[in-house]
Amino acid sequence: MQKASQDTSLLTDQSWQTDVATDLATWQVAYNQAKGQTAPPGLGIINGKWIEALGHYNLAAEDVANGIDDINNGNAAGITLLNQATTLLDEGNTSVQQCTQLVDQFNAAHGEG
Repeated sequence: MQKASQDTSLLTDQSWQTDVATDLATWQVAYNQAKGQTAPPGLGIINGKWIEALGHYNLAAEDVANGIDDINNGNAAGITLLNQATTLLDEGNTSVQQCTQLVDQFNAAHGEG
């Protein structure tokens, strides 16, 4: 996605779209798999934060795919969807950082790390 923000012609490049579609599918699969898992005892908050992050990425994936489709069909609304996706990716990254902090706290409390 970062490449496309620097070179918007990629948004209509079929090879780039294929690569991005693979990444988006990975985010969606990871989210759906994580939702189906039960956290080990004591790790519920960490698991919840992880699923929250993946949920943001999952929603971003939908916005990216729809945004690219809109742009390819001449619909300027695609830019709005890509901007929404950027916000969701930022929120996902924030959740990952929070998750990392929770893992560090857990490890410190349990003599790990």
